[in-house]
Amino acid sequence: MNRQYRMLAGPAAQVPVGGLATVDASPQTAGSYPGFFQLCLSGPTSARPNGSDGDFPAAAGNLQAGILFLDTTLGYIITSDGSGGWRNPNSGAAV
Repeated sequence: MNRQYRMLAGPAAQVPVGGLATVDASPQTAGSYPGFFQLCLSGPTSARPNGSDGDFPAAAGNLQAGILFLDTTLGYIITSDGSGGWRNPNSGAAV
């Protein structure tokens, strides 16, 4: 699975503070954005991590609670609930 991260420019970046970038989560791109910091994983609904993905810790087949994901289909950040679902952190509703 090709993971992507949403990045936000901090004061040391070569762009205005608050600039955004979506980058591949590969070692080759990790150092290519000096002054940016990682916000969360990012991608469409179909790219949400799940308990069968080998690159995430899972308990009882489910992702651990608290993984943040910018669902670009929905247009906001969601969080894993530890029981295999995803939640809107503002309302608690399943998404």
